[in-house]
Amino acid sequence: MKPDHLAQSVPSDVIDAAAQVTALSRAPGCFVAPFSDAPQRSERYMFSLFRDQVTPGLLDVFDPDFWAVAIPQAGQVYPAVWHALVAATTLQYWRLRNKRDSNSDMARAGNLHDYALKHCNLSLRHLGQVQQATAKAADWEMVLLTCIILIYYASLRRDVAEALIHIRSGFFLSHLWYSQDHSQGGAMCSRPANCITPIGSMQLRFRRLEVLTFLAPFQMNDSAAHRCRFPVVSPNTAFSNMTEAYLELLAIDVAWKTLIRSELPTCGSTKLQFIVHGCRELRDPFLKWQKKYIALLHVVKPPEPSNADYKAESMRRLVLRLLDLTLEALVMVDTDIGEIARDNFNGNYEHMVDIVGYILNLQEREALDSSAPSLTQSSQFRSLIGLPMVAVGHICRIPEVRTRAIELLQTMPFTDGVFDSAFFVGLAKEQQRVEERGWLASLLGKGCDCVPGKFVCNNYRVHQLYISPPSHDRLTKARFRTIYDIRHNMTGIECVLHSV
Repeated sequence: MKPDHLAQSVPSDVIDAAAQVTALSRAPGCFVAPFSDAPQRSERYMFSLFRDQVTPGLLDVFDPDFWAVAIPQAGQVYPAVWHALVAATTLQYWRLRNKRDSNSDMARAGNLHDYALKHCNLSLRHLGQVQQATAKAADWEMVLLTCIILIYYASLRRDVAEALIHIRSGFFLSHLWYSQDHSQGGAMCSRPANCITPIGSMQLRFRRLEVLTFLAPFQMNDSAAHRCRFPVVSPNTAFSNMTEAYLELLAIDVAWKTLIRSELPTCGSTKLQFIVHGCRELRDPFLKWQKKYIALLHVVKPPEPSNADYKAESMRRLVLRLLDLTLEALVMVDTDIGEIARDNFNGNYEHMVDIVGYILNLQEREALDSSAPSLTQSSQFRSLIGLPMVAVGHICRIPEVRTRAIELLQTMPFTDGVFDSAFFVGLAKEQQRVEERGWLASLLGKGCDCVPGKFVCNNYRVHQLYISPPSHDRLTKARFRTIYDIRHNMTGIECVLHSV
């Protein structure tokens, strides 16, 4: 049904959207919006579209209520969140429409993008009204939630510069917001006064963004996030559920990625060194976490198959096991031995690849048997199980396991914040090619311990990776330095990859 009257500034594509997209499962009967006047019907439509069609693509298995409940509630309370949602959903609507109609014209696309930009600017205008001196917890919550949606909006536009602005601001403000009450920690049910979002939910969101951003080829400059904060894990505070365990493990993951990353102001590039001695500081927190995690598995039994939460809880357990194996391989490696010590965790890599393969097969079967959306439709879920495959691609030297991890990563492409899985697929493939050059050296009798097709010796393992920011045409230079290169003061091998 077409709306009977709308402002002239609204493009006809949005006015006619309800008639053109028939897949909506429901329409709002009683509508609440954060304005004294009723919002335009096109805005209401986009809000409904977000709730019914966009949310499944953002589902987080550890915090399903964030996008499905908290964000829609915030949209009905905070004008900045409302307009940000309309902006992001308009772009997502265009992408969904393009999949169905490849002949969509550029003028129509321009109208929709202008409409989205208009609401993005309205959102920013509302943010500008927050006075820092008098702002309360609810004001900062509005800023942070808007920030998260605008990061998503910028990601849809492939606008890295804009996404980084919101990410840097969000990192700084998020630590202020959820550090106001340390007694509540990461509890997923504790909220600051007059706020919608649990403290733990906001922590989870920004810690995940930190994990993703620290791997991406962009400098974070002097943002608060780039200063390493070693996590404090209390052995006396038991986990009550898988989400609490995941939230605490994320803090260790953020600290590890902060340690391995350093920014080089002189050349504008970022250096990743996968084994650094500072990792020793993370062993104790990780072992404490692991002890609490094992205790949780013994105390909290999985639900019965008849339970409504059975599938979700089973998936949380599976994913947390995957992340446990990943962090164990990253944090517990013997830094004195160096890259060759990675081989002590070959069992981890094989198990990690098996878990991800099982998850993808399980989701494929369930998608055929059910009308409910598959978890693999969610870019956030794909990034959750995809990042461990990125790790395997870089630190595992078993050829078939490494290749399988990269293949799995290719089957679930995602963009999240400024992280693009396609870039890291190319990076992992290039590192594998660089390291397996050692097989040729072995065949030529150059004093190398490599075994062709089976083993990469220490000399040919990449120890340092330099990534430059993308150029205007979205090309990124990556330079790989092996142990041999470092010992002989050589620059390493450079390649050019497509970035986001």
